[in-house]
Amino acid sequence: LLNKPALAFVPVEEQAQTAEAIQRAVMEGHAELDGHLLTKAGHTIPYHWTGAALRDQTGRIIGITGIGRDISDRKRSDEALRESETRFRTFLDHAPGLAFIKDLNGRYLYVNRPFEQRFQLEPGSSLGKSDRDLFSPEQATQFATHDRTVLESETSAEFEEAALYADGPHTSIVMKFPLKASSGHVYAL
Repeated sequence: LLNKPALAFVPVEEQAQTAEAIQRAVMEGHAELDGHLLTKAGHTIPYHWTGAALRDQTGRIIGITGIGRDISDRKRSDEALRESETRFRTFLDHAPGLAFIKDLNGRYLYVNRPFEQRFQLEPGSSLGKSDRDLFSPEQATQFATHDRTVLESETSAEFEEAALYADGPHTSIVMKFPLKASSGHVYAL
């Protein structure tokens, strides 16, 4: 590595972006970059680089320091998570029942396609909203009361819920359950 330019280890298509990051580190004192490095065998590996200007005792820039970290494992984990999320959404969007995830404040984090269709909601329009934003006061109060029961007990429960769908009133058996983090605390319903 000694006496070789840093860009010699960067794929040609990423050299301009890498050069800009190095320049930012010199001009602004610090820069970060996700990119790829070339191995001795000519393969590429994903890496994260953090660089900073190296200064002498007078504050004059005399070089640049950098730390590069192989992020192959992180990239594989990110891809596996994306694939899992896609499977989750595809499965629930094709399930006949309504499915949703709400945060602890009752705001929707996820709803499946049948949920949106039955309530005639535009795709994505319910995200970040609560039952009070979407439904009648009576329906919203019923949903929130059942949600609270599950969140306070931290156990699953079955409820009979009356709801007004696009095609009229329906009564359903609804299973609600808490979602817990690995630490054990409830973070969603």
